[in-house]
This record gives sequence, structure tokens and C-alpha cells, in this order.
Amino acid sequence: MAAKQAQAAQISQAAQAAQAAAFAESAQAAQAAQAVQAAEATKVQAIQQAQALQSAAKAAQSHAAQAVASLQAAQAQQATQAQMAYQAQANAQALAYKQQAALADLAAAQQAANKAYSAAQGAQASAVGQGAYSGFDGGYGGSSGGCPGCH
Repeated sequence: MAAKQAQAAQISQAAQAAQAAAFAESAQAAQAAQAVQAAEATKVQAIQQAQALQSAAKAAQSHAAQAVASLQAAQAQQATQAQMAYQAQANAQALAYKQQAALADLAAAQQAANKAYSAAQGAQASAVGQGAYSGFDGGYGGSSGGCPGCH
């Protein structure tokens, strides 16, 4: 009977050892399950962060495209303004040339008028000197007795 008791004690000890090993394995399995859950949560967070970064990258790309479009529009406007300024300068220069030509024409006309005036004065002086405008001093009538056939 003592042998049976010793054998029963050994079986009981073995059962307790197996039970302890099962508890240890169960604890390890629980820890592994928690680690898997933590890894899953980390994976979900990583996916969410990647999606957020992807959205931010798309927004940055959109902003960059808008900035490029704005820059191109500003460059086009600047080119248009430069062309308009060049055209205005060319118009002003053409007007300046026309003004100079008009002033030259005016000076030439003034010279021609002065020459014509001088010529007219010279002609008048010449005509006066020849007696064309001397009146009837030596002609018919006046103090010389009038018409020859009238006496």
C-alpha cells in the first residue's frame, strides 16, 4: 500500500507539474496574444499614418501646382506689361520724331513766309521808287491844266 501511495503521490506531483506547465503555456499564449494585438494596433496606426502622409503629400503637390500656375500667370502678365511698355516707348519715340518733323516744317514755313514778306517789301520799294505809286503829279489833271483836248 505504501508503494501505491508513493506512486499516487508521484502521479499527483506529475499532474501538478503538468498543470503548472499548462498554466505557464497559457500565460505565454496570453502574452503572445497580447503581443499580436499590440502588433495589429501598431500596424493599424502605421497604415493610418501612411494614409495621412499620402494625403499631406497630395495636398503639398496640389499647392505646388497652384504655385507654379500662379508664377506662370505672373510671368505672362509681366511679359505683357513689358510688351506694352515697349510699345508705349516706341509710340512716344514716333511722336517725338513727328513733333521734330513738324517743328522743322514750321521753321521752313516761317522762313518761306519771311522770304515772301521780304520779297514783297522789296517789290513794293521798287515800285515806289519807279513812281508807280507816285500819284497824279505829272499826269493828266491836277495842277498842269488837265486834259489836253479839253482846253
